[in-house]
Amino acid sequence: MSKIIQFLFLFSVVILISNCGSVKVNPNVNTEQIQFFEGTWEEALQLAKKEKKLLFVDFYAEWCGPCKLMERDVFTDYYVAAFFNENFVNYRVDVEKGEGTILKKKFQIRAYPSLYFISDTEEVIEKREGYHGSQSLIRYGKKVLPNGEGN
Repeated sequence: MSKIIQFLFLFSVVILISNCGSVKVNPNVNTEQIQFFEGTWEEALQLAKKEKKLLFVDFYAEWCGPCKLMERDVFTDYYVAAFFNENFVNYRVDVEKGEGTILKKKFQIRAYPSLYFISDTEEVIEKREGYHGSQSLIRYGKKVLPNGEGN
């Protein structure tokens, strides 16, 4: 019985390592957590244009449980942070406050979290609703990049 448990443990570790290695990590990029731009929506659009990147937008509500879980567990994941900080201008919007109420209407946000990939001309490239784990979020991020891989 213990040989089976050891085998399963080692197999799980190998799978975990192989999945995590699929994201190249630039040593100059912050990997503690996704760095969300803290200016206005217009400033975020201008930055995306300047850096020639898409916006990754987390539309959330303060009371939303899945939003809090993503903030705690996914946005702080080493590989998620490295990938998103390297490839996107990241922006968070509380849809119940300030500019968020306008953006909620503009992008027709109906569920939380709503995770959008948006061009600097405000074209929605991809959107997902609800909680997404680390691997799922990276997969969606890779899908929207021109070469499908990211840096």
